[in-house]
Amino acid sequence: MAVQAARAPENAKTALASAGATVSDVVQWTVLFVEGVDLGAAYGSIAPVLASDEPALVTGARVAGLGMPGALVEISAVAAVLPKAGVSVRLVEAHGVQLPAVILPAAHSGTADAALPAAVERQ
Repeated sequence: MAVQAARAPENAKTALASAGATVSDVVQWTVLFVEGVDLGAAYGSIAPVLASDEPALVTGARVAGLGMPGALVEISAVAAVLPKAGVSVRLVEAHGVQLPAVILPAAHSGTADAALPAAVERQ
């Protein structure tokens, strides 16, 4: 459990970075824990990544299971990236679970392995 809880935010950071965003750009985090997980230990590993002077909205929930077999924790982030000259504002949605992290446009409802950044660690 501890390995997954530590790996999930790192995968989310990698996914955010591949879209030009950072943790400081995140406006919303969603953290899902599989029932029976030690919430204190799991959240203790994740909380330092989520903490900031201007914290984003954080929603946590216990769930019966996750889509990735063996996954005990999943983190999703929505980031607002400020525009550069001549570029419009865009939202980046990143998911971090123990294995893949996926970059999705805010309106996208599916996932695709082709969208996985090469730097995401798979254990």
